[in-house]
Formats: sequence, structure tokens, C-alpha cells
Amino acid sequence: MKKFYDFLKKGEFRVAICTRCSKKIWPPTEFCCYCFSKARFKKIKRIGTLIEFTTSHIHGKEDLFGLVDIEGIKLIGSLSSNLSTGMKVRMVECGIRENGFAFYRFESAFKKDSYTEAESYHMSDNK
Repeated sequence: MKKFYDFLKKGEFRVAICTRCSKKIWPPTEFCCYCFSKARFKKIKRIGTLIEFTTSHIHGKEDLFGLVDIEGIKLIGSLSSNLSTGMKVRMVECGIRENGFAFYRFESAFKKDSYTEAESYHMSDNK
């Protein structure tokens, strides 16, 4: 988990992928839970599908949170407004808060530059 948190601290979302069977490992770990081989952390595209969302009313403040599926990895994160279930969203920010908890922030994938990010992912060497 340390490598995963180190990447998150830099604002990079990476997923553990087995070097032998190529399965995604979630929650992230350095060894595959299927074949026990070593895993390495790789970038994946940040585009996913909003599965469900809700409004939080804590301390008199409204915030939107949702469950997002990115290539089979399910994450809970904060949302921008005007989203609906089934929409394509993209992760615009991730990191580690001062309290040590991970956070993810999503917005509509159809905003300006969302296709540029997806295209650049496919063109990068993805290491």
C-alpha cells in the first residue's frame, strides 16, 4: 500500500497489475491475490461511469458524493454538480488529506479537454 499512497500523494492514480496474470489488484498491494506473483503500479485512464450518487448534509453544507467504476475499480469520491447515474465522469484530482485519508474528485467527462486526456493516455508509454 505504501507505493499506492506515495503515488496518490503526488496526485497520481495508479492501480496494481500482476506481472504474471495481468489482473488488476484492488485494493492495491504489491503481490497478486490470484497467483501470488509480484505486481507493479500502472496508470489507467481516469474516465469511468457514475454508478450512484448522493447528497451529504453535514454541518449545514451540501456536498455530492458518488460511486464511480473505472475499469472495474470502484471508488467513492466527491462530484461536481449536474451529474446523473450512468454518466461518464473523469477523475480530476486525487491525493492524500492531512488526516491520512485518500480522496478522489470527479466531474463530467464531457467538459473541455476530457478527450485530450484520454487520447494522451493512449499515446503515453503508460509506465
